[in-house]
Amino acid sequence: MQITERKIGELIPYARNAKKHTERQVKNIAKSINEFGFLQPLVISRDNIIVIGHARCEAAKRLKMLTVPCVCVDDLTDEQVRELRILDNRLNESPWNVENLLSDININGLDFSDFDINFTNLLGRLGENGESKYTFADDIPQYHITGADPSLYEMVDTEKYDELMAGIGAAVEAGQISEEDENLLRWAATRHIKFRYGNIAEHYAHADKAMQELMERSALVIIDIDDAIKNGFTRLRKNIFDEYVPDYDIRGEEEAET
Repeated sequence: MQITERKIGELIPYARNAKKHTERQVKNIAKSINEFGFLQPLVISRDNIIVIGHARCEAAKRLKMLTVPCVCVDDLTDEQVRELRILDNRLNESPWNVENLLSDININGLDFSDFDINFTNLLGRLGENGESKYTFADDIPQYHITGADPSLYEMVDTEKYDELMAGIGAAVEAGQISEEDENLLRWAATRHIKFRYGNIAEHYAHADKAMQELMERSALVIIDIDDAIKNGFTRLRKNIFDEYVPDYDIRGEEEAET
């Protein structure tokens, strides 16, 4: 397989592309490319028509990229190209292993705050054996002490928050912003506090029952899916499995987009 750089202006979107791409998705893909690089080449026909990668191409345009890596399937017949275009989307559809997903995010302290992605949407699925369609039974994870109780600053990263707060304080001292705007900016700055969920889970294991309950209510740890729904951390709607899960695969949204 030979990968070559092609000028974006020479690439032609397939006029009858059956896969829809939302503005939110394209923006997320652009952020992914900007952060991690253009890791998946587009697939194009001998006529420069996009076979796989319409959303990646659109994201590259948003980033004002001049060229993108491409693989040309000029050895395939026109019929094979049409089949590949549809099959690539269909074969990538698969449900998530939600337990593994949440474990990976919590244990490794993964932070997706820069992306407009809500992983709690994936908590919904059709019930099994006649159970409710709006929630599902889940094995409750057990947190055990594995080391010392982390300190506060081992559980949070406030570097960006501290930087913003310093700037807000300077603006207040200079009389540049009103009290109302100051409060707004201070509240907004808290969005940049990053939580290290692996260390938070360790602190949870050391905590007493009252603290554990408060941590659960704050969604610092999610012990029970029903409680997560009840406390408003996720909203499930009818047929959420049909609406959400088939649109994602284990590679992530930025890749399952052709």
